[in-house]
Amino acid sequence: MQARLESGAIDLFIGMAKNEARLKKYIFVDTPLYEVNQIVVLRRTDTVEIHNLDDIRNLAPDNIILTNYGTATERQLKAQKELNVDSEGLNIAANLKKLLYGRGRFIYFHDIGLLGAIKRNGYEKEIRVLPIIFKTYHHYVAFAPGTPEEIITRVDQALQKLKASGELARIRARYVHSIL
Repeated sequence: MQARLESGAIDLFIGMAKNEARLKKYIFVDTPLYEVNQIVVLRRTDTVEIHNLDDIRNLAPDNIILTNYGTATERQLKAQKELNVDSEGLNIAANLKKLLYGRGRFIYFHDIGLLGAIKRNGYEKEIRVLPIIFKTYHHYVAFAPGTPEEIITRVDQALQKLKASGELARIRARYVHSIL
């Protein structure tokens, strides 16, 4: 999708995180669409209490963290020292199954995707969400290079109105379900 956006094959992408490399390739609106939080889940029967990544490190060798292959989350975790990261799962559903089958102790991913997948797969009674946020960032609308400024401005103004009215928060709330 990013290559298609960069080449202009598509005009915009909704839900992209900003970073230095992307800021050089795409045009972003100023108004964030929604907040994204990195969280950890585990089997409901696992009673361990975790407050930070050091607590997970200290559980070695029983500290396998599952995350999706090819994601920024995978790169972030693998850059950490002494974390036991398994990123062979291609998607959240696969990692949820691995977790429930005991092929990992934790899943580390963003709340929107992870909580939605837990609900869609009916795992609310089998999974426990740790009450800690490890990292927070935002997703934005990104435009292809060369997009006319007036279009970008109009989209950003519309997003500002949705944010001010609370509608963006209401939309996000539909996808982030508390399953504590």
